[in-house]
This record gives sequence, structure tokens and C-alpha cells, in this order.
Amino acid sequence: MTSDLGFTGSCCRTQHPELPMNYTADAPAVWDPAFADADDCLLSSDQCVMHAQQSHVHTRPAGERPYVELEPTDRPLAVEQCTGITPGSVREIAAAVLHFGESEQR
Repeated sequence: MTSDLGFTGSCCRTQHPELPMNYTADAPAVWDPAFADADDCLLSSDQCVMHAQQSHVHTRPAGERPYVELEPTDRPLAVEQCTGITPGSVREIAAAVLHFGESEQR
């Protein structure tokens, strides 16, 4: 295993020295602003509840992120959650998340 934890951005071609290990978003992609008025929905900086759906989310002690258990499928994210993720996959995710939309701007 290599000690190089960096990656080169596919769009910017910049060498990033470390792989980011967490990401944030203002809301999940499936959040609809119309949910804000529903009694069984909530979006804050700390939590998101949408129509009281069961998203196999396991809470943890205060200050720790919840554990999100994915449905057992053959989709890459579900497989990697069960079997582990390779550094190459983490690099691909980092490049996609950190440089989202840059290719359209060029």
C-alpha cells in the first residue's frame, strides 16, 4: 500500500495533498423546498427528516455522525460499504465532489 494519500483533480489537474474524508451539503439532493412546510419534514444544519421515511439511519452519541446503512444491492456504494473502499475509489469520489460542475464551466 502506498503512503501517497493525495490525488490529481481530473478537471483542474492540480495535485491535492490529501484525500478529503467527509463532505457536506446544504441539503440532500432529494430535498424539495416544498417539504419545509410539511409537519413530518425538517431541515436544519444538524438534521434532515423527509416524510418520516425510514433511511436505515442509526443514531450515535451526541457529536457523532449517524451511521447510514444502505440497502443490500450490487450498486458500488453499497458494495463498498460492506467490503471496504479502495483508495482509488476515494480519489474518484473526491475529484467528482470537489470539482463538480467545473467541466461545464470550461
